[in-house]
Amino acid sequence: MRKSVAISIILVGALLGAAFSMVVVGSWANERRYVYSSPIDYALDYLSDEPYKNLAIEVDWIIGCEPDWSAMDFLVQKIKEYCNKDSVYIDRNYSDEIVSYRSVYTMSDIENLENEYRGLHKHGDTAVIYYLYLNGRFEKSSALGTDVYTEVVGMTYTYSSVAIFKDEIRSVADVGLNVHYTECSILLHEFGHLICLVGIGYHSEQEDPDHPHHTIHRDGVMYYAINATQGAGIPPQDFCNDSKTEIEYLKNRPRDVSNAGYIPWLLLLADLVAASGLIIAILTKKKEKYPYPAPYPEYYQPLSYRNYPPPYQEYPYQYQDQDYEQPPPPRGFEDDEERERYF
Repeated sequence: MRKSVAISIILVGALLGAAFSMVVVGSWANERRYVYSSPIDYALDYLSDEPYKNLAIEVDWIIGCEPDWSAMDFLVQKIKEYCNKDSVYIDRNYSDEIVSYRSVYTMSDIENLENEYRGLHKHGDTAVIYYLYLNGRFEKSSALGTDVYTEVVGMTYTYSSVAIFKDEIRSVADVGLNVHYTECSILLHEFGHLICLVGIGYHSEQEDPDHPHHTIHRDGVMYYAINATQGAGIPPQDFCNDSKTEIEYLKNRPRDVSNAGYIPWLLLLADLVAASGLIIAILTKKKEKYPYPAPYPEYYQPLSYRNYPPPYQEYPYQYQDQDYEQPPPPRGFEDDEERERYF
């Protein structure tokens, strides 16, 4: 009975250990399965279905600069078209309206806003990209001084983060461009940078030497400037053919795998070995014939023997099968001296 209880406890512990190894440690190891040594490694998080099968988009905006949600839906459809994902969606649960009194933003300002308001990062089987809509303009400082860029409508500033300048998008109406289609083009353009178009981390034949990481083809969204190549003030709404070819090239790039993926399996193996060893030890354990060493000292002797003369104290094992409750009758002692001889 005791053996079966002990074995049951060991099996339950082994199952719990296996669950911990595969779920908790497995999730931790999955995020560290691949080595991120180049921008393309991050791009593959969005292009491929390993290790992230889903893609979520978080959008925050300055009050008065809310995104064109139909343009965001356009972006979602394009990502589904070019990326191997089970699902692509906008997570509105993490969207924030931000109060800001700035009209000019430095890179440090943008990063601080993201750190404060971004609530979603890659987790489990879901990769995440972040779009931050801003008012005003972008300011860049250099050794030559500070420049305010009036033509920056969007910028990709980390491997998962994009800033969109809504006021600058609205201003394109002044030059005859359609605001809605312009926003669609900009959103897809910045996503193109997230997936390493054009020539980010590799050589690209279509790269414009005067404008790095932008295509020479005016009919693609990766062109460096917004232009109404579609007529009626509509800029390009898709990647050019060379960019599409590069997307397929990037999707097929092999990834360097780390050793973290083996950790859950090693823990599972150790769990099974430990459980098996304990069960075998319990099943093969032999019960000792006598609980005490022979001959055992007086303080180990049954109390029912202590007041009896030999042979009960000299050879106690002869009487192990007797009932201690009914020992042989005691023999009286004539005086204290005789008693001391026996104890």
